Amino acid sequence: MLASGRPEAIVKAIEEEDDAYLTKFPGVGKKTARQMILDLKGKFKESIGLFDLPAGEGGAGQQAPDLAEAVDALKALGYSEKEINRILPAFRGKNLTAEQYIKEALALMLNG
Repeated sequence: MLASGRPEAIVKAIEEEDDAYLTKFPGVGKKTARQMILDLKGKFKESIGLFDLPAGEGGAGQQAPDLAEAVDALKALGYSEKEINRILPAFRGKNLTAEQYIKEALALMLNG
């Protein structure tokens, strides 16, 4: 599924219980889609904030790749997933470059 779909769209479909979207993938029938929703719904709450999904669309807004890149950079700098997830809500609705996200994230991390 991840090879032929966008991760943010798949997460959105699971969170919104959109089994019709999930059954579009090869090898995923109605039962499999419902089981995936049952097993995975609610487990993406932290990561869903990474994506700015416009209403009614399955794709990410422009900020998603830059924010994801910034998160990867913070991990490479040694910050834990818990530390990163704590500051992600501060970026909701912002449209910055990866560099700007990193600078703001580091400032938030240092200010605690």
